[in-house]
Amino acid sequence: MERDKTWYEERLPILEGCLRVRLGELTSRFGNGDWPDDTFIADDLLIVRVLRRSNGSGTMEKYPYLSTPVARGEARLAYKRACADQLAVFTARPPTG
Repeated sequence: MERDKTWYEERLPILEGCLRVRLGELTSRFGNGDWPDDTFIADDLLIVRVLRRSNGSGTMEKYPYLSTPVARGEARLAYKRACADQLAVFTARPPTG
């Protein structure tokens, strides 16, 4: 998004370092490849959405252990319903401009 900024190249290693730390923590949280405590709450919906956005960036390939919980999250009815509800909001509005 900000690749045209002069500071982008300097900031990128810092952001990638923060991302590695967070993904490492998340990998630890999913110790057995499923959701902790067999729960799935709104926060988890957001985790799946954020991790899906990283697909194809090369980042998630470094954390293959996260693919199992993400796939399980995507398969959950609550996740599918939340995505469908969000899409309905965007498709129900007429285009502006």
